[in-house]
Order: sequence, then structure tokens, then C-alpha cells
Amino acid sequence: MGGKAFEGVTRRVAKVEVGTTVTWLMNNWKDWKLNPDLNLHQSLLGSAGKNDSSGDIDINLNISAYDQAKVAQQMISLLGEDNVKPRPGNNQIFMAVPINGHPSQGLVQVDLMFGNYEWQKFSYFSPVATDNLLWGNHKASYFKGLYRTELLKAITAYSSDWVLVENDEVIARVGPTFFHDKGLVWRYRDRPLRKDGTARVKEFKEYTKDEFLAIYPSAITALADVMIDPKQACEFLLNVHPSHCETLESLSRCMYRYFDGPAHKTIVQIYLERLNNLKAEIPKDDFRAIYLRV
Repeated sequence: MGGKAFEGVTRRVAKVEVGTTVTWLMNNWKDWKLNPDLNLHQSLLGSAGKNDSSGDIDINLNISAYDQAKVAQQMISLLGEDNVKPRPGNNQIFMAVPINGHPSQGLVQVDLMFGNYEWQKFSYFSPVATDNLLWGNHKASYFKGLYRTELLKAITAYSSDWVLVENDEVIARVGPTFFHDKGLVWRYRDRPLRKDGTARVKEFKEYTKDEFLAIYPSAITALADVMIDPKQACEFLLNVHPSHCETLESLSRCMYRYFDGPAHKTIVQIYLERLNNLKAEIPKDDFRAIYLRV
């Protein structure tokens, strides 16, 4: 996502170029139709094909239907080794693909995103960008999808089953983490003491459920291991349908209605910290006042 894997080699792609570029890929990747119902045009993630231009083209693929190593080799044969960057640890393959099938027109980054197909439609959803937002339009936003998704991640981080606090700091937690490809995954983590026992490390350490309960026998175990259904996840997080979680504006309104003041304040703090860590632009004061209520 973002189109920076081939910086200086690829360019932004115009909305009118997306369809013909994807068609060229479909016609030249012989194994694209391992899933007989798959149409790559209907499997686009993010902003490609929605906004006037996009930094890359992201394609949703069911992880259970493809051998990623085989796909990477097929793409190397088609595009050349310099134009294919497999990321097996992230279940992604980044590629530099000729725009409209013609290298003379430039290259665009195309990312194959392997995961749960229905979940990724939700987790990577990007609204239509607009400067003239009509009230009630849940699929258009002043902000790109990153802002909506980071707020979802902040809400998920707040929604713990069990938390242990020491000196006003969270030192142990049982709760879900929002993963783009795998859903809401429940994890057991703590911040262990340093070897000298004087303080706790900054980073959380992950445990199995049994390991965690051996350390914290009073901990409440997870509500689930994984939530992969967007409807179930949105009901758990905010008691709403996924259609109300598609833009930063609509999601923030749902958050404000669902959580009380102190919880809302904490979630917004987590959210702004996430944006800061990503070096993403922080929403302006007027937006924070209207939608985040801070």
C-alpha cells in the first residue's frame, strides 16, 4: 500500500488507466483465475479506480487459493526480477507493471494482497475523496482510508478483555489487535521487568494463553481467538454495521455515540499517537473539534 516500493521507477496512475492496466495483467498472468469467480477489476482495494489518481493498485487475493512463491516466480517471468518484490512475511507481492500494458507509458506499482478476501475488502477499504461532502454519504470522505483504518485500530486497541495497570501504565493486556489480512486477533502480552528488576521494558512481549495465565492467573481470557467477519467485528467494537465504519467521519460519530467521555478521550489519544508514529499528518483543529470532539 502507498506505492513506494519502486520509488523513482513507478508513477501515479490516473483513474482512467487503472482498468486497462488490470486487464493487461489478467490477460498475461495465466494463473490469475485459480478462483473461477475472481475478477481482478472487482478485487481492487484502496483508492485505485475511485479517485482521480492513485499511488498504486492493490489487488485482493484469497490466501487459501494461491501459492505465493509460485505466483512470485510467474510474475518475475512476466515482468523481470527487478520489477517484483515478494514480501512473504506480510503475504504481499509488490510489482512494477506497465501502465495500459505499454512500458513506454510508464510503470505503476501493483500490490497483490493475500489474506481473507472478505475481511480485506473491509480492512483495506478506502472512501472516495471529496471536497464537498454531503451529509449521510458513508462512502465519501475528506480523508484517505489510512485515517479511518488507524481509528479502527485505536478502537480495537482500547477494547481489551483484561488490563493490568502499574504506576498509571498498562503493563499487561488481553485483547484484540487489528490485522489487515487476518482480522481481529486476540493476543496475550505484557511488559516484562528488566533483568535488574528496576523497571519494565518498553515493548510488549507476546505469550500463549497458557503461558500468560501461569504469570497472571487472575487474568480474564479472550472472548475469541479471531474475528474475521467484518459484521461481527463491527458489532463487537461499536455495535454497528460495517457500512458505518467506512469513513473517518462516520466512524468517529459511531465512536462518540458508543463510548463515554473518558473512553472516547483515551481512544483519540491512542489514535493521534498512531498517526504520529506513522508520520502522518494530524487532522486539523477544526476536524478534531467537530468529529473527534477534542
